[in-house]
Amino acid sequence: MWSSSSLLAEILIADGVREHLSDVSAIEIGAGMAVCALTAAVRGGAKIMVTDSSDHALDLVKGSARLNGVADSLSCSRMDWHSSSSVSGVAVQSGPYEFVIGSDVLFASMNVQPIVKAIIELLAPGGLAVVIDPGRLSGEGFDEAAREAGLEAEVYEASDVAMSDGSVMRKGVLFLLTRSSDKDTERTAALKRGLVGTWGWVAENRAGAEAAAEGEGGFGYAYTHEWAAKTAGGRDPYIPPRAVR
Repeated sequence: MWSSSSLLAEILIADGVREHLSDVSAIEIGAGMAVCALTAAVRGGAKIMVTDSSDHALDLVKGSARLNGVADSLSCSRMDWHSSSSVSGVAVQSGPYEFVIGSDVLFASMNVQPIVKAIIELLAPGGLAVVIDPGRLSGEGFDEAAREAGLEAEVYEASDVAMSDGSVMRKGVLFLLTRSSDKDTERTAALKRGLVGTWGWVAENRAGAEAAAEGEGGFGYAYTHEWAAKTAGGRDPYIPPRAVR
């Protein structure tokens, strides 16, 4: 499982994000094991479409959905973002979607333009797309490509992010994408606030998070939040981050 997927899954269950996922029409692109989609469905109550270019991966996701009791709210469809007809087929099938998510999908520079086009095709008016990347060189220019295509793009960065398995993700990049021509829906506005707030915790507590991961075997976001608040004497040390570009 990619570290970006683990990080996004943890962010989706954070206070300020999870409560806005209930019954949201969502889709995960390039899902692989679909840990993010499963998390959104199981913990957030999202109705989510899982897509990947691998039929085998989708079969495994269907099994996971049954085991977790979310087979009725999680569906699967094969989608290749390099094929416009494949993307359009998914969009027509059950889209457009209020919430589009993807993690570590920018692993090749040739993915940048197709993913931007896929987001435009899949995203409902006023909706939100979230992409998390581990700072790959292949992902550079993604926000510029999105803006050139008519999307608004906010970019946030963090370093030394503690993961729940005890490892440390050296860099994380969060992209928030909306249509420039549309007004955010209430849900989108609330999700953006929650996502930016959660990312702020990730960035502000990177040094302590790394130390705790090394000393105690790691923890998820919920524990990071509690630990940071306690070390600040019960005060909330969070300062809302600003987009880096």
